[in-house]
Amino acid sequence: MRFHRRAFTLIELLVVIAIIAVLIALLLPAVQKVREAAARAQCQNNLKQLGLAFHNYHDAHRVLPSGVGSHGCCWGTWQVLVLPYLELENQFRLYQNFGGTDATGPRYNHAANLPCTGLQIRVLMCPSDRPNVQTNGVTKHNYLVNAGNTSLYQRPLNGIPFLGAPFHIYRGSRDDQVGGNDYDDLRATNVGGGPYGKPVRFDEIIDGLSNTFLAAETVQGQNNDMRGYTWWASAAAFVTYLMPNSPEPDTLTGGTCQSLVNGNPPCTTTATVTRPRLMAARSRHPGGVQAVFGDGHVSFITDGISATLWSGLSTTQGGEVASDGGR
Repeated sequence: MRFHRRAFTLIELLVVIAIIAVLIALLLPAVQKVREAAARAQCQNNLKQLGLAFHNYHDAHRVLPSGVGSHGCCWGTWQVLVLPYLELENQFRLYQNFGGTDATGPRYNHAANLPCTGLQIRVLMCPSDRPNVQTNGVTKHNYLVNAGNTSLYQRPLNGIPFLGAPFHIYRGSRDDQVGGNDYDDLRATNVGGGPYGKPVRFDEIIDGLSNTFLAAETVQGQNNDMRGYTWWASAAAFVTYLMPNSPEPDTLTGGTCQSLVNGNPPCTTTATVTRPRLMAARSRHPGGVQAVFGDGHVSFITDGISATLWSGLSTTQGGEVASDGGR
């Protein structure tokens, strides 16, 4: 007796394909949510390790790292100083001329420093973002230190007083806020003791460590956009003058940006008196950014946080009473 195997008809095959497509469409959002949850957890762990590194640095030096070297933009940021406390002592030793000047040695982007600044630091990379490297070979990362509530010049802005920050960037500059140099070789002779980057002690954070950001997220600018270019002072810190993931542009004077290109946030390289150097906290996580506080805890800060609370959590001497509302 012969048995005849019945073949699938074209219509049956199309029905099966359609069912599979529907199942994939239903499962894909769930898979993406699981993937983002894992990435967010890893990012949170990175920030916890960064917070611990800041504490270990403070234990060793009795101050937090300088936000930037004594002479501004180009001779090192907090990211260099924290390397030994992230178990990267060898990479730290490769960096030359921290806090120096052009007269004393190379800048961060010089070939002599690329063995350090050309390496990406895994613990400073958020897996929700896309890794990117500047065309000069200098790497980008995903975390910024807290420069307070006004601008990177850390002076009053549009009637808002500067109320302290755990990391100093350009505070003390005698340059004007528009078109001035971001370094001054005529002032300061010691690391962290000049017009820029003077380090802060924990006991100067009188608003309380649990109520003050140490660091938060940024995104790595795609192409030659300098967001995430944290070896450079002007991209190494955020301010809360801009809300998290703000639709308003970051101001990257002295750098390059590509606004709204290939997923980049809005930006400009043109500063004004009312809009000097500004960098918002940003992330690729839906709905907010993560931040590590002075006591080491990490919170997810929603984009809908109140402007008052967001600003208050960045200051060290504002006298605000913070709550969990909006976090």
